[in-house]
Amino acid sequence: MIPARPQLTGNQAVGLLVTVFIAIIGIGLPLSFVGLALEIDLTSHPITLGLMNLLAIGWVVRQAIGRTGGGLRRALPLHRIDASLYLPMLASLLGSAVIISELDNIAVTLYPPPEEWAAPLMDIATGKHGWLSTIFLVNVVAPITEECLFRGVILRGFLITYSTRKAVLLSAFLFAAFHMNPWQGIGAFFLGILFGWWYVRTRSLVPCLAGHAAFNALPVIIIGLLGVEAHDVTQAPEFQPLWMNALGVAMLGGGVLVLQRIFQASQPIPVTDWLGAVRRFGDRLLKFARDDFGREVTPLFVSQVIAEDNQLPASSTRLYVADGRGGAGPTSNNLQFDGGLLRLLYGLSDLTRDEAYAEAADEYLSYYLERLPLPSGYFPWGDHRGYDVVDDDDIEGHGEFTVALPLWHRMWAIDPEAVIRQADALRGHIINPDRSLAFDRHHPPSATPHCMNSSAGAWIVLWTFVHTQTGDQQYLKWAKEMADYLWSLRNPDTDLLAAHPHDSAYPEMLENERLSRRAKRTEYLGPMYWYAVNLLRAQELLPSKSEDLFRSQALEYIRAFTSRFDATSDGHFYASFDIESGNPLFDRIKDGWSLTPQAGPEETTSGVVGLRAPIALAYAYRLTGEADLKASFNQLYPLFTLDRFKDLDGPRLPISAGLLAQAIGAWTNLYAATSEYGYLAGAITLGRYAAHHYVVNDWFVCGPPTVPRYRDDTLSGWETYSNRGGSADLALALLRLVGIGDGRAELIEDDPLCYF
Repeated sequence: MIPARPQLTGNQAVGLLVTVFIAIIGIGLPLSFVGLALEIDLTSHPITLGLMNLLAIGWVVRQAIGRTGGGLRRALPLHRIDASLYLPMLASLLGSAVIISELDNIAVTLYPPPEEWAAPLMDIATGKHGWLSTIFLVNVVAPITEECLFRGVILRGFLITYSTRKAVLLSAFLFAAFHMNPWQGIGAFFLGILFGWWYVRTRSLVPCLAGHAAFNALPVIIIGLLGVEAHDVTQAPEFQPLWMNALGVAMLGGGVLVLQRIFQASQPIPVTDWLGAVRRFGDRLLKFARDDFGREVTPLFVSQVIAEDNQLPASSTRLYVADGRGGAGPTSNNLQFDGGLLRLLYGLSDLTRDEAYAEAADEYLSYYLERLPLPSGYFPWGDHRGYDVVDDDDIEGHGEFTVALPLWHRMWAIDPEAVIRQADALRGHIINPDRSLAFDRHHPPSATPHCMNSSAGAWIVLWTFVHTQTGDQQYLKWAKEMADYLWSLRNPDTDLLAAHPHDSAYPEMLENERLSRRAKRTEYLGPMYWYAVNLLRAQELLPSKSEDLFRSQALEYIRAFTSRFDATSDGHFYASFDIESGNPLFDRIKDGWSLTPQAGPEETTSGVVGLRAPIALAYAYRLTGEADLKASFNQLYPLFTLDRFKDLDGPRLPISAGLLAQAIGAWTNLYAATSEYGYLAGAITLGRYAAHHYVVNDWFVCGPPTVPRYRDDTLSGWETYSNRGGSADLALALLRLVGIGDGRAELIEDDPLCYF
């Protein structure tokens, strides 16, 4: 089974409903026979109906969620919504109830329901079997099961397949059809539209559940509490007074208007402008970045393009190029750094329905998987190796699979054997398990391993993925062994893991001064930013009921860091620690956006190190829902103020496009997990800054063009598209916000936590 987004077509949704009815019949028939034997009508009692509903729909919902992966928490989001939404929601719900009541009167007048159908419903509505039984069925079971099915599964799937309007209307129609009669169907269709709109705007089932339960409670309140006599639905109804209908229309219209204003004020996403910018960038990629530079024309993409003239960079302006880093050169193709590019192309096709982008991505992956893997099965990617699109040849060097998150499910759909060979090559050509699980992240490996936890996390994700596709337990065993191996190398007193942990099976590791130094310290938040998040990704790939293989370890690694800073009281935090004492190393971070030299003597600065903390915390919170991770993010917030990004004419910051993309992703992830508008506002602020400063001649470039950057004493401009610099990742971050603004966030894959 390929993990997929919860995409759903109309026919598939009908199939789900048919399955529900079959399950209900399968449960109800034995109960009918038992009832006949006992001379009791079991199948019309609210308790029995509720249990049948719960079992049948619950099973179908669980199967549907299991098919796409991700677990119940993400598939059925129950985060709180802004309190200001509840009053206008209540007004729109009560107004809808008045209108539905009058529409029901009209329907009954034109087509009176048969008594044999109406009697059981009236028995439930009037509390004939006891009000507790009625409440159990109509106020507890029905809202939970129906909202999980129709909004949590069906509408969520439709939002990927269809436009927002069509998705809401089609799910509302199926919600009406599910009631199998025109009298209830009219109200169900009306409410399906209302609840669908609430879900699209809040991305939470909480208002839908509350609204459904409240609407179903109206008969209980009117008949059971107020003692109003129930009308015989088989007789001609008495129409409501005009003033009541007018009041209902006013309440519905007013509630919707207020909600719309709140939503628009909270989500000022310039959908049209940003989608246009991202689409123009996609067109530039297809026209100028595809490989027609050498003798052989291929569907691969080049790493860098100068924005002003659409040409490959000259050597004097090359970015990310130094000795031994040929895989990141301007004439190279490198799949490891193209994760954002490919996600962007697939997302553009999903959002615009223009298949040209996805076709280009498919052609790229098909060519790469067929032509470029080494004889060992290892992919020629990473900083030191790649494919030169000018010379039409492999760039010699060490392959390096570090922390990137490739599109494994897309590759699997194209060439599963190539993915398996890459997974096997990691174990068979880099690790010597007879000695220990120590590894060199390079292929072919160096004589002395240096175990970077960041690489191990990426490998664990791949092995876990292959296990989910093949069912082969060997790959899951490899993943668990590697996780437990790294766990054994941490300091158990501090739970801190070194950047390059020392393995006693390889005493020669300590002979290398640099490795020895890095074996004694964490480095730049790496264990939480690169390794722990990948452990959570691996756990996310497994079925929701799987045992905890990676989650607990990941959370321990993250909390080993968050327990060691208190930005609220101290106004700073540290990114590196001595693993033995747990004491901080190097300079403290006072401003999260500043370039922070978090390295020792004679080591280079490491960029905007502090930003890795909120990025990792936000992503981890979205995957786990652990409240302390969100609290830690909020604790850091004073160090990552967004005020400087609001003045588009102010001084520009030397932040790469990739890091800015991940910052947007952090705030977006927290919004996706909580629906708290403050986080979305933060993402939009960063997005506006990005759209203003990082677009040149329709290219997303890897940095603000007016900010000089020096590498090896040579001035290097940032006015360049660069996959390594995160240009496509920044466009992807904006496209994800476009999806949120358009009500179709599921169309865009979560932005990857990449290596910048």
